[in-house]
Amino acid sequence: SWRKAMPELITVCWADGKPYQAIYGTQGEMEIFNPIEPRVYSTMDALLREVKSRFPSNFIHLGMDEVYDKCWLSNPTIRQWMTGHSINSSVGLHTFYADRILNITRNIDVTPIVWQDVWDEKVELPPGTIIQVWKDSSDQAVFGSWAAYLNQAANEGYNVILSSPWYINYISYGKYNTNASVMNLEFFKYYEVEPLRGFTGSDEAKKRILGGEACLWGEFVDGTNILARLWPKASAVAERLWSAASVNNSEDAQFRLV
Repeated sequence: SWRKAMPELITVCWADGKPYQAIYGTQGEMEIFNPIEPRVYSTMDALLREVKSRFPSNFIHLGMDEVYDKCWLSNPTIRQWMTGHSINSSVGLHTFYADRILNITRNIDVTPIVWQDVWDEKVELPPGTIIQVWKDSSDQAVFGSWAAYLNQAANEGYNVILSSPWYINYISYGKYNTNASVMNLEFFKYYEVEPLRGFTGSDEAKKRILGGEACLWGEFVDGTNILARLWPKASAVAERLWSAASVNNSEDAQFRLV
């Protein structure tokens, strides 16, 4: 939508010495905001101020996940600007962009939330930024990965929201081993997540785990199936997040929530 409405804000991707070149799987013809375009920041300032006025919350989610930095680096104007500003990597460019966007949130007195990607890339984030962890899943074999993210982010002083185990747009086939028996329903996979399983940080760091959020992405979801994809899986996530760790009998929950 930004590309259609305000193309002057979007980075033109290059390949083989030509602009507007798509490399499918890597970049489109145009991708993401152009970090050296001043109008990006004036536009975002106006937008975020309007968001705050219409939705009076202390928090704004800024996204910042899955940045196509190859498009940035393919653009000769951006590379020339980077040289002139002693920025020698996409991380430095991302830090420049993130700092200016985060400065807007400071000016309008809201707490920013960002996806973990920007933190993974070692972009400098101001104190108080909330990191939303989304990588990896609730699979028994890989839970340690998101547990490690929680440990590291909280121990670095960031507040954290967990989403990794709760991507409820995923469809799992076959059976899932619950703590009581083998069930066919995805509901149990989401219900039996223990967010602090594997957390080894201090009690003070544990307080920085604010909670979690279920995510439902729209590649295969529209108005015809959204309710069936949301429920009862979202209710499993809700009960897990609002319950003690000892409340974990998924068979009991089945009768109440499914």
